[in-house]
Amino acid sequence: MLIENLVRLGRPFLGQSAAARETLLDITDVGSPQAVGFFCNVIIVEVDESHPDKPVAAWPLQDWTARRVQGKSEVVETKLDIAVAAPFTLPRGGNPRHAQGRYPVPAYIIYEGDLAAFHDGGVVERFIQGRWERTLHRPDAAVGVVARAAAAMVTGASLGKAGKGRKVMGLLLIVPVTGEGPYRYMEGPAADPNTVVELGASRLYPGRRVVAYLPALVPLVWAAKAEEGATLGQMQGTCTLCHREGDVVSIYSKAWPWFAPTWEAPFPETLAKEELVEGAALCTDCYAALTQGAQVFNALTRPLPLWLTRELFAPADSPGGREMAERGRMPGTIYGTGFVLPLSDGIFRDPEAVEQFCTGFMYMRTGEAGWTRHLESVAGFEFAVADDFFTDHYRITLVYFSGAPERGDIHLRAMIEDVVPAVASEVRDALYEVVSTHEELIRGGNRFADEALRRLRSLPSLLINAYGPGYVWQGMEAVLRRRPISYRRFVRNLALRLTELAHRLGDRQAMYRMQAEIRLYVVFRDFWQRYHRDIAGQWPAGEVFAIRPWQELQAELRSIPPQELDLQDVEELGFAIGDLTRQFSRQYYAATRGKEFLKHRVMTFGTNLTPEAIITRALTRFPEYAARLNMALSERFRHLNGVLLVKAQQARREVQAQPDRFLAGFWAGYLLADANRPGAGSESGEPAGELEDETPGATA
Repeated sequence: MLIENLVRLGRPFLGQSAAARETLLDITDVGSPQAVGFFCNVIIVEVDESHPDKPVAAWPLQDWTARRVQGKSEVVETKLDIAVAAPFTLPRGGNPRHAQGRYPVPAYIIYEGDLAAFHDGGVVERFIQGRWERTLHRPDAAVGVVARAAAAMVTGASLGKAGKGRKVMGLLLIVPVTGEGPYRYMEGPAADPNTVVELGASRLYPGRRVVAYLPALVPLVWAAKAEEGATLGQMQGTCTLCHREGDVVSIYSKAWPWFAPTWEAPFPETLAKEELVEGAALCTDCYAALTQGAQVFNALTRPLPLWLTRELFAPADSPGGREMAERGRMPGTIYGTGFVLPLSDGIFRDPEAVEQFCTGFMYMRTGEAGWTRHLESVAGFEFAVADDFFTDHYRITLVYFSGAPERGDIHLRAMIEDVVPAVASEVRDALYEVVSTHEELIRGGNRFADEALRRLRSLPSLLINAYGPGYVWQGMEAVLRRRPISYRRFVRNLALRLTELAHRLGDRQAMYRMQAEIRLYVVFRDFWQRYHRDIAGQWPAGEVFAIRPWQELQAELRSIPPQELDLQDVEELGFAIGDLTRQFSRQYYAATRGKEFLKHRVMTFGTNLTPEAIITRALTRFPEYAARLNMALSERFRHLNGVLLVKAQQARREVQAQPDRFLAGFWAGYLLADANRPGAGSESGEPAGELEDETPGATA
């Protein structure tokens, strides 16, 4: 269960609560990229709680952001060293301008619609009043007094925004200064920056500074989180996860937006909103761990690249459908998250293991080179795993979803659990080795070679093109768990696409796509064989066969005596016939001054190319066509033609049973015949010896 994994993920981090700054950044949204705009206009109202008669003081407008130029753009970032003193959580679901949840301290985010009217004291007072009762640590000062001070400061102030086209937003921080609370006065030298944040000089007491004491903020934030959970039910009972008795709160809370009560799908039980705690409940510790784990999960979430998302929505058996998907509207962002958990939480009884675990995640969040291994090619998104986790004690979980998490609108697409990190690393290495082996073929003058290499090196992309989008998650789970994957389904889809493209023979764009299909054919069959031989250690039932490298087979076709030719299966037979047909096609093109042999003589009247058509309309009639056109066929060609014709007749039943493998081999032999031949291919319009791809969207 995902929520149980999040609790397990967050629990070790709770033991590191001594680092108050890191805890606050982890369990609040202060460091979120969506929060930057609020720190452009920070309104601070100082209230001395020790002297109730003292008037409140509004500070000049603060800007807690840093700006730098990157390229032609201005990048705005939050100054986390001071922003951590005003912890808040961004609204998830509902109207974000309304008061939501619980506030540990009076730190209220202000959206543009409210900030525009903040010069009016009445508006500010109503804004604060709606949040006042939800705030755990609030001053005793009258709301109206605080509101008027804030409004007076905003009047005439120059408000800033986080960049061109961004909205003007702000943050109202009401600072109740006490002797022992989270906000205090300080004089003298600077304090430890790990525990104290200096907000600025006091406007009430010149010579003093107002500081935030972070260790005192942490329990307030946790208390606010717990009260948020209690809003949907609290009772004495048993925790659903750890089974301990005590105070429990509803699992449907703001700690984890996937279980937000605004979720549109029906709840599993017919309970009133305030009674949801009776369905599933968490104790205080598990709720805190869930909150922490959810923050780590969100920090590791990354969008899938645009080109991969498009492939996820493209059909596997139709080139025309794939072209439409590439040019069509973007279907929506898909997100991926990967995290690591130990096989047993008993490992956390060792404090060193806890520290190692938390440090490992720090490296994973930053992807720091030298401490992590990057597995983007396996996961499909930016994903790095700390080196410390590459042992038998840990397992990877990959989660894929779409929707709007901030609104609780989430569509879970796949969850792949129990992945051994070493296996994921082996799969990545296999992908790189395979693509590296065939890099010369893939490049071959291709202007978009780097893009092609990246796609072929991606496990999700390879499986999408091999099996179709409907099987990608299933295929990834099988590969990452070292289970066999089908070869028949791959050649089936490949043969369907090539058959459709064959109707456009002679068209330059169609030729490029056919060559791209053959690159996929070469890479996937090599990966398929290496994967089952070196990683899975087993072969799919009924598909046990060795695959020879195409270069070896092509070399035999060109060198050894035809009568000694040993073809192992129908795929190799198809490859040999395809190679021979390509040789004949080149001479036929020259003799007819531009006619494509297959289209002119085999696929007559627009029929599909089938194994039977290849044998009966091509292989058996090469001598006849040559005689009609006065073509000079070599003796070796005639000899090889006869040998292959006999082998095709002998393997007639196998060919009928496996037509897709025959066709895949045929097109591979046909298109790879020119791969290393300088100056070839010019007769059909395609670049000589090049496998170039000018597919629209290839670089997306």
